[in-house]
Amino acid sequence: DNVSNLFLPTNNGILLNINDEGKSNWKNEIGGQIASDLIYSNDKVFVVTKVTNSETNLESKQIHALSANSGITIWRKEIVSVEDIKIYKQNNLIFIRSGENLI
Repeated sequence: DNVSNLFLPTNNGILLNINDEGKSNWKNEIGGQIASDLIYSNDKVFVVTKVTNSETNLESKQIHALSANSGITIWRKEIVSVEDIKIYKQNNLIFIRSGENLI
């Protein structure tokens, strides 16, 4: 039951799931810099990261959906946007916004 679990992002792109005893259930090194709040919905955790290409020094954003139970990445989508990407939940739907545009 994930209700008593804590989803903890780190500064270096790692997402942890900690149980109510303080022990790690899982760890996913999604990479980049966590750039959004974590959103929990339907046994999934959604998060946006910023990733800088070491060769071109260009920044991109990635949206990740992870299994809340196992931490396994279900899908990841790269988004080309100069604006910050916001992710939020409303009425059990997940919305992703870049500037004034819904993605």
